[in-house]
Amino acid sequence: ITEFEGIPIARLRELAQADREGKFPKYTIGDTVYDRFGRAWEVTSVELHSMRTKNEWLYRCGHKGTDDYCALWYFEAFPSKEAALRREQEAET
Repeated sequence: ITEFEGIPIARLRELAQADREGKFPKYTIGDTVYDRFGRAWEVTSVELHSMRTKNEWLYRCGHKGTDDYCALWYFEAFPSKEAALRREQEAET
């Protein structure tokens, strides 16, 4: 196999490596993420910050039609309310 759906295998390997190294954001603008308390937020912007020896993703979030705002680092944003609450419960024990 030299390519998959028109994409060279070498390029797919590069993309997979970049993903493992955190060079792609986990969430994108418009995604719904949950903070550690299970509150839903809509991602309004995604920023890559250089922190110490590695890069970290920051998701700026809000609620449509309000002035509500939060900023969640990649390790503070969860894909579901259940995942957020499970993580919070684990942190308490």
